[in-house]
Amino acid sequence: MERIKWYRIEADKQAMKTLQERSDAKGLLQAGSQLLAVVATGGLCFWAFHHLAWPWIVVAFFLHGTLFAFLSPAAACHELSHGTPFKTKALNEFFYHLFSFLTWNNPVWFRISHTEHHQNTLHDAVDQEVVLPARFGAMEWIKAFTFNVPGAPRGLWVHNILPWYIKHSLGIMTSEWDRRLFDDRPKKKQELVVWARIILFGHLALAALFIALGQWILIPILLLPFYGCWLSLVVGIPQHAGLQDNVPDFRRSCRTVKQDGFTRWCYWNMNYHIEHHMYAAIPFHNLPKLHEMLKHDMPVPCKNLAAAWKEINATLKRQKTDPEFYFDSFTRS
Repeated sequence: MERIKWYRIEADKQAMKTLQERSDAKGLLQAGSQLLAVVATGGLCFWAFHHLAWPWIVVAFFLHGTLFAFLSPAAACHELSHGTPFKTKALNEFFYHLFSFLTWNNPVWFRISHTEHHQNTLHDAVDQEVVLPARFGAMEWIKAFTFNVPGAPRGLWVHNILPWYIKHSLGIMTSEWDRRLFDDRPKKKQELVVWARIILFGHLALAALFIALGQWILIPILLLPFYGCWLSLVVGIPQHAGLQDNVPDFRRSCRTVKQDGFTRWCYWNMNYHIEHHMYAAIPFHNLPKLHEMLKHDMPVPCKNLAAAWKEINATLKRQKTDPEFYFDSFTRS
């Protein structure tokens, strides 16, 4: 397929060069604080399990799952896959592979898949990372607030983490998308196989260790944190849901949403999603500045998450009878 000629807003070259500067300090502050928060909630879960009544245990695990979800491709792994948060590449790769291991995300598979997503955003057949029209009903919300196994990275059994990793560990590509990504990349395919084995057998070994130590509760805390991921879905689904596909303009296929400081910290500023797609080399910490630089030629951003979901719900409802309909961000006031 011919490379898509994306529309990009022109910006001052020197200013853009400044915005592209990476920072070990800012990368460590973001990744480190997020990791410490998850360690703290994990510790709370462990302590609550041994000392508190079950309602408080549920609360602790819900909080832990909420924060843990942002280590995944929902946020941390996503930005780290671009290699932009840290000036020192080794630091970026350390956190990318650590978070990928913790969240059952094959770092080789995701990096290649996500590169294709950026190059061919929402174009049929060539972007299978995000496929429209989106569907997100009552059952999906129930899973988001409880056990979101099918919504976890590749699912756990039904969609399927274990079969997926077992097959990848044997070098078996399980889908058309897998084959498209790796059939012409033999070296990357071998790296994929290696990481599938590391993740699969690493988790199994840790699970066996936790059981041997008599601390099986560490398995859901550290190895299977697929619960309470509601917030990552609330902030993540608005990226593209209800918008126009097959168009070479990120302003129409991506959505920027104003968010509070806490969710922007969780989400690595990916609420500035048009800006991120238009200039993916800009580190997460400079996306607010990029937004200010480009806003003269951008649609008005959603004023908050509630407004974004109002747009999405209205669009998805109409798409049930008119699949070709999409929300035009330039009509937003």
